[in-house]
Amino acid sequence: MNRIDPAKTAGILIPALLALVFAGSAMTVTASAMAVDVSGPALYLAGLVAVVLCALGAHSRPGAVLAALGLLLTAGLYAAAHRSGLGAIRTVFATWSGEAGDPEQLALGARTLLTCGAFVLGMVFFALLTHREFVSMALFILLAVLLPCHALSETASLPAALPGLVGAVAAFALTGGLQRDLSALRAFLPAGLAVLLALALLPAAGTTWAPMEAAAQRVRSIFEQYFRFTRERVAFSISEAGYDHAGEVDDDVISMLGGPAKPHTDEVMRVDTDVDLLLRGTIRTWYTGYSWEDIIPRNRYLYYDPTHRASRDRAFSPSSRQEGMFLEAEAAVEMLREGTSTLFVPGFMEGFDMDLSTAVYYNTAGEMFLSREVAPGDRYRFTALLPQMNDALRRAVQDAEDREDERYSSILEDHIQLPQGIDGRVYALTMQVIARADNPWDRATAILRYLQGNMRYTLSPQLPPQGRDFVSHFLLDTREGYCSYYAPAMAVMGRIAGLPTRYVEGYFARPGLAALTGENAHAWAEIYFNGIGWIPFDATGGAAGSGSAPGGAPDGSTGDEPQGEDGGRTGLEGDNLPEEGGPGPGADAGAPEETPTPAPEPQDGEDPQETPEALPEGTEPDEADSPRRSSAPWGLFAGLLLAVAAVLFARWARRRLRESDPVRLCDRARNFRQKAMILYRANLTVLAHLGQAPMGGEAPDAFAARAAEQFGCPDYAVFVSAVTKAGYGRRPFPKEALDAGFAAYRHFLSALGWREKMRFTLTRIRRGLGDFSAIP
Repeated sequence: MNRIDPAKTAGILIPALLALVFAGSAMTVTASAMAVDVSGPALYLAGLVAVVLCALGAHSRPGAVLAALGLLLTAGLYAAAHRSGLGAIRTVFATWSGEAGDPEQLALGARTLLTCGAFVLGMVFFALLTHREFVSMALFILLAVLLPCHALSETASLPAALPGLVGAVAAFALTGGLQRDLSALRAFLPAGLAVLLALALLPAAGTTWAPMEAAAQRVRSIFEQYFRFTRERVAFSISEAGYDHAGEVDDDVISMLGGPAKPHTDEVMRVDTDVDLLLRGTIRTWYTGYSWEDIIPRNRYLYYDPTHRASRDRAFSPSSRQEGMFLEAEAAVEMLREGTSTLFVPGFMEGFDMDLSTAVYYNTAGEMFLSREVAPGDRYRFTALLPQMNDALRRAVQDAEDREDERYSSILEDHIQLPQGIDGRVYALTMQVIARADNPWDRATAILRYLQGNMRYTLSPQLPPQGRDFVSHFLLDTREGYCSYYAPAMAVMGRIAGLPTRYVEGYFARPGLAALTGENAHAWAEIYFNGIGWIPFDATGGAAGSGSAPGGAPDGSTGDEPQGEDGGRTGLEGDNLPEEGGPGPGADAGAPEETPTPAPEPQDGEDPQETPEALPEGTEPDEADSPRRSSAPWGLFAGLLLAVAAVLFARWARRRLRESDPVRLCDRARNFRQKAMILYRANLTVLAHLGQAPMGGEAPDAFAARAAEQFGCPDYAVFVSAVTKAGYGRRPFPKEALDAGFAAYRHFLSALGWREKMRFTLTRIRRGLGDFSAIP
């Protein structure tokens, strides 16, 4: 029987134990720093399997064979059981490079990657720790993982690092005699006590040197922006600048196009430019009939990443560039207030420059944004390529029409959608407008000129009626509005004409304009031309692609009667509009219309207005009336039923109104907090019927400040501030803030028009005031 060699056993067991705590601690701290939901025991188990296989292979030659077979068996079993997790690792690396990934796949890939990392690190640490000359390298690798995780992430777990720190102290103590005997294991006890004592002696609040702390915060911020940007960005919306309104669809309050506009006057950014600039902020591609949404998946990349240069060129460079097509212009932007993460840039750019300490991202559609919200003082510069709406660009579009463009088919498929609710007369109107255009460019410019010459600009249009398509209402009913009326009409008519279009929101900047405010927020359409790229078409302004004045007003005018090229109205108007019943969605624009069956003509001698109904043979007119007289009792009975139903409905409606009365609900509430939540929900419901609702990502205090300013009700801001402090800060709700909540509710009620009051009343009858349990 072979005797056990204590020195050899110690030379295997001690490195194995150290490798286990090194690998398990390093990966557990990394998981906590990355906020990955993976259990520490699972990571230690992966490290344990690795060191056991390594220890078995280091013991003897037969053990090495068994270890190799065990490694293959372990790898095969793990790959078979975690095939989806191994596939999801690609999502992790794609996300780190800036691409958008599915959150579930990202989490699964991160867990799998960390587990595999613990296994590999266990083997690496064992190989290093079995050789005394490489112990210092193992310590360096461990500290290179633990220290950056704690320095760069506030979520890194200190308890998870303790086993690794104890192992590091023990390894340092045993550097000179790591392979002597098993008694060396006793070094772990004083090593653990030394680490705990060192942590206990640290000041509770921490002691830092201000310059070093500031430098560490900068490094942490850069690390977070470049390597941990996985959340959804905060996109810009023109509704935040005072345009558009909120409405109710399927019992949900959402942002909708249209309605009277009250643009805010807060300074947003300063733009230094020598030319007119359309600064793209947000792109939307899916038209619902009442708003534009963004549903197309888009990969996102770091702007500075050289490995995705081709993607960046496709997003910001035209496919064709000839003399006279584009004007090159430089501009500088300085943000003046915090807000969304959007960076406002032109559609085509020759270059972009921003401080490298700020991670700049872009997506395949051409939107640019930061991994954080913009802050006052953020600056960037760019060289814009501005399309010149001239004969050179027209000829280039015509020449490229038959050129091979690998993107055109997919872009056309994604940007030609239209909902079913568009009035058929809009289709007929579009066909009439483009009747003489025989190429995409001429079709686009024909639609542009029609909108510029036949629609009236105003910031006080009517609210679109519920159930009516927004563009149909604008083109056929009111024919007046501002930029977010013109732009959807341009995009929808373009799609009817067979052009891939999209809706864009951003800002319009003019030379010499000191700072942009909500009055400079703007919307326009972009059209993709085969072999060229996305070209802006601004139907609100006086020239395509040149933008328009602040607030979307044509050329800085007051918005009264924009003129056509000949100084008068252009195209179709008034009685020349198509009659109702034209081709609708999905109809073949070139197919002949069905001819309605004509009514029978009256016979000679008959008055066409007074032709009597045929009477049964042998009956007199009085006898023909007798059945009508005999139906009177049934009519009386039906009327009685309707009266009873009306009374029952009135009683039910009255009861529902009493149940949804915030004053009565507050009287029955148990405490001030419940009363506050009832009043909070009541105010939100009234504001929704006034056309205002919190936008995506907007904090309650920010929305309250905006609503209070718009409706002249400071009580609402005071009330919401108290609600949020009580809800989020767990502070007691002050009784005096309830008075402000009641005052705000009465103020908003008085601001409702009679139509809005009727809708608000019906909402209370149908659904009450809403959920009072939490702040939305």
